[in-house]
Amino acid sequence: MLYDIIILGTGIAGTMLGAIFARQGRKVLLIEKEVHPRFALGESMILESSEMMRLTAERFDVPEIGYISTIQTTQREITSNCGVKKNFSFVYHRPGQAQKAEECTQIPIPSMPYGHELHMFRQDIDAYMMAAAVRYGADVRQRTEVCKVDCREDCVEVETTKGEKFSAKFLADAGGYRSLLATKFDLRPKPLMARTHSRALFTHMVGVRPYHTIGHSLRSQGLPSPLHEGTLHHIFDGGWFWVIPFNNHPNATNPLCSVGVNLDSRRHPRPPGDPYDEFKDFIHRYPSITPQFETARPVRDWVSTERLQYAATQVVGDRWCLMGHAAGAVDALFSRGMFHTTGTVHAVADQVLEALKDDNFSRARFQHIEDVVQTGLAYNDRTVACSYAAFRSFDLWNAWYRVYGIGAFLESLRLTRAHLKYAETGDREYLRVLHHTPFRTLGGGIEGWNVLFHEACELVESSEADRISPQEAARGIYALFEKADFIPPMMELTSPRRRFLSDTTKPGILKFVAWGKTSAPKFMKKAFFDVSVATLLSEHVKWGERSLRRKPPRAYAG
Repeated sequence: MLYDIIILGTGIAGTMLGAIFARQGRKVLLIEKEVHPRFALGESMILESSEMMRLTAERFDVPEIGYISTIQTTQREITSNCGVKKNFSFVYHRPGQAQKAEECTQIPIPSMPYGHELHMFRQDIDAYMMAAAVRYGADVRQRTEVCKVDCREDCVEVETTKGEKFSAKFLADAGGYRSLLATKFDLRPKPLMARTHSRALFTHMVGVRPYHTIGHSLRSQGLPSPLHEGTLHHIFDGGWFWVIPFNNHPNATNPLCSVGVNLDSRRHPRPPGDPYDEFKDFIHRYPSITPQFETARPVRDWVSTERLQYAATQVVGDRWCLMGHAAGAVDALFSRGMFHTTGTVHAVADQVLEALKDDNFSRARFQHIEDVVQTGLAYNDRTVACSYAAFRSFDLWNAWYRVYGIGAFLESLRLTRAHLKYAETGDREYLRVLHHTPFRTLGGGIEGWNVLFHEACELVESSEADRISPQEAARGIYALFEKADFIPPMMELTSPRRRFLSDTTKPGILKFVAWGKTSAPKFMKKAFFDVSVATLLSEHVKWGERSLRRKPPRAYAG
């Protein structure tokens, strides 16, 4: 049988793509060398990835993808093993010193109108999406390893170690770093030109104490949201810890907490020995972190990596593409990987479904996918590299995180606006949002933000090179905020004393919407606020009422 698409790998990228094609009535084969359920990283969602999931679910009529986008729908439809995420929090530490209450920052995450973000327990989420793909008609081969790929003019043929052969009109490789296509075509660049240099050690643990029970109070920190109800980053000169709890809400049934450390591999080369010993060594360098892990125990072996960064010189070809982490990776800071994955799924599904209609699978046809992936990785690389540079000084970090924060805010606003415009007009073209504004993964396509981003990066990089001090770089970033007319004034980005990015209470959101509809620059109104007040306030645009309606798969329709 000639399949329409063969997908290598059944992580979240491969299974979402498989579900989309099967839902559209296409012949799909998913091949996986392992078996579900299985451990996977990429557990922290962000607004952009959640909104892209909702847009994708609506565009391709696969509500299961949308169910993953909030803790409420995940609990209702999939599993109670996921955690809630109401903030991104960053607590600054110095070795050998107690943490200072005022040296922390936070990006609160609004829950309106769809629900709260979540920490994904990936073994449940990935297995669920694979089952959804099968339910829609996809074929799946687990414990099956592909050893050979032959890209022909009329099809792609794969051969397994069992001697089986399968052919398809298109091949999507979602096999991660060890991508078969990346190996076949020698796509890993040497030397790697990434700016970021980091490695990681990680596991799942039980007994991790909520930081608010041992650290400073929210009031003394000046933060609006409890740290334990979000993704906690302990940051320090040279690296950062992540703490991602799955047991941080009343309905939780999962006692686990995802824990890891990412380190600048140039300053902290990977040592020999047990990675758990290295983890404990780092804990004890920072006295305010130590108590959080006093009763913690790993439930699986620690993993210690070499340098995390890798890329691909080419992402698409005649009849093939690289998906998700097969195309490249940077660092888990800011949880950008899932947004790049969902954006790539959206773009690949859109382009390949069109190619199936006219039987044109040339590389030129898929250039948009190449642009989406490579641009996203490049922006994320510079963002993360500048963040590591900013870790050397809290003053600089306090300024720099706002650059990232406003860019992510504008990007999520662009995606939300697209969804609302679709709800308002019924025009499905709005769901193809990646085709209508530049895909930079930050800034929402606003050129002013793009200029600000690169100028801020140059200031941070000048500080890293000791051409200016961290304090001078911070002052320069605040000066950039002063000149930016696209930044809502209620965010108070120019005030170093305000250590959270936005007011996500209902009055705060209403104040922001009022600014957007009345006082914002014309280009902002056109780009983000050209939605009627009735649509903004209508219960009918809520995801739970519009986009999560239950739809039987075509194979089961009566």
